[in-house]
Amino acid sequence: MFLPAEEKLEDLEKSAIQADLVLGLILIILPLAVYCVLSYKKLLAHQKNVRLFASNIEMVDLAWLCYFLLGLAGMLVAWFSELIWSLPIISLNSNLIYLASAFYLAYFALKQGEVFSAKPQEALDIKTIIEENEADNVPKKQVLSPEQLAFLKEKLTDRMRAQKHYLDSTLSLPKLAQTIQMSTHELSYLINEGFNDNFFNFINRYRVEESKRLLTTPHYQHLSMVGIAFEAGFNSKTAFNPTFKKVVGVSSTEFQKTF
Repeated sequence: MFLPAEEKLEDLEKSAIQADLVLGLILIILPLAVYCVLSYKKLLAHQKNVRLFASNIEMVDLAWLCYFLLGLAGMLVAWFSELIWSLPIISLNSNLIYLASAFYLAYFALKQGEVFSAKPQEALDIKTIIEENEADNVPKKQVLSPEQLAFLKEKLTDRMRAQKHYLDSTLSLPKLAQTIQMSTHELSYLINEGFNDNFFNFINRYRVEESKRLLTTPHYQHLSMVGIAFEAGFNSKTAFNPTFKKVVGVSSTEFQKTF
């Protein structure tokens, strides 16, 4: 009360700035940080679930959104640093960072293909399959009897070897189900229970076996590794390399050298 007027105004100004920082932290930065964390967890769950119905996941796994969330988290750190410490390097480049982030999001949003490209009933089946997969403590409903499971398992194996459906790089669970005249839910149950695997791994094991055959066949020696990947049903080298090494235990290049 007895301070000079100038010091009183200075103290009031400092208090207002501190109050603004606390309010900004509580109402803006903290909710955005929570949003980033929860969104990232949701995306990880999606990337796991997408393997239940897609054989090539590069266009539907929304990986670019993970990078965007990491970028958004970096923007929040930069914003908070600018508010607290007023760093010149951040202040001078903040507009450029925000503009680049906006273009980054717009580019990948336009590039992103349709994730659930299925008919209404097929989409409903996929939703049910995902919900059942996420329910850890709930026993799965028996869709097929043991006799049906054994019969259809042998039938599917024969069809995959004879018809080579896996060579279709756009193959999905609903598409294969329609081809072999089964419901999406029944085929998912057959693969999960009969082969103890998900659709992504089930199809890509056949593609790896096909690529092994191509790598050891003289007629295909003129093809590059990308060409082998496409011939086997993969839609990119980045999808082919880790899948091949996971199944075989060595890279495709190392495997080829042994023949």
